[in-house]
Amino acid sequence: MPLTLAALWLLSHTLAAVHAGSTLIVQVGILGNSYSPDQILALRGDTVQFFFFSVSNHSVVQTTFENPCVPLKGGFNSGMFGSPTVDLLVPVWDLIITNDREPIWFYCEGSIPRSHCAEGMVGVINLPAASSSMFSAFTAAAKAVKGTPSPVPSITLTGVGAFATAPPRGTRLSSATLSSSPITTPTAPSVAPPTLPTPASHNSNHVSAITGSVCGTIGGVLALLCVFTWHRRRSRRKSRVIFSMLDISGSLYKGTHSAGGYNIGEVDGDGDIGRISPMKLGRTVHHPIPPTIPQPAYEYHGKSTGQNTASLPAPASAWL
Repeated sequence: MPLTLAALWLLSHTLAAVHAGSTLIVQVGILGNSYSPDQILALRGDTVQFFFFSVSNHSVVQTTFENPCVPLKGGFNSGMFGSPTVDLLVPVWDLIITNDREPIWFYCEGSIPRSHCAEGMVGVINLPAASSSMFSAFTAAAKAVKGTPSPVPSITLTGVGAFATAPPRGTRLSSATLSSSPITTPTAPSVAPPTLPTPASHNSNHVSAITGSVCGTIGGVLALLCVFTWHRRRSRRKSRVIFSMLDISGSLYKGTHSAGGYNIGEVDGDGDIGRISPMKLGRTVHHPIPPTIPQPAYEYHGKSTGQNTASLPAPASAWL
């Protein structure tokens, strides 16, 4: 039983640690007031990195489907950040997913020259697969909002279903990822977008990795169960042989006496091989032999010759 519990514990913990966590990239403002991509598929433990490429300041603020463009109470907020054209440092914000079963809605609270959220700068993490039209409805509701709340300057790291460990940090990109042409319009990107994994390929990689890990884990658990079953049967067999040497009355089984020994391993009447044939122990009573006590001899002399004629035990009176 302890081995079975250990195997189940190993299976549960292995399945929980199968997914080590991947990094997904979202480009903020690289195509104007928008997120690219605006729909992300992430698993629990994944990190969604937001790169603020635009010269204009943007943010990532958690909201709800029912009230787009309104901050969610207790939700995360990256704060307003942008990327100057004269500097290669790009603000990057890491958002770690803790709940991949519920959608995580977010928007930009920028308002210059007008509301970014009302222009459709919204996004979602883990949109339900059966609700493909849900994001379109969310975007339409955001564009219909009148009077976006003013940006909140404070940064909130904790959120619902996700959290950040630090504010956005400046990351220096390599020259290979930058565009040589300067920015010309607010909607034109100042840098060339890096090669990013698509949500579909990301999802397929997770499926293959999880499938392989689960199969390996199940195989290991089955091997442990086989070893446990074999060990248990072997222990029972040994116990049966040991306890069969005693009958219910406590008598010891002995083999058939033959040539000074016992024939062990014979086939008994029940057909069991290797079982010891029973024979009751008999009790032998040993009577003690009294020790031999030396007795002095009493000599009789003849009257005529004076020689010894007989040597007899002394009478009882001689010992007194």
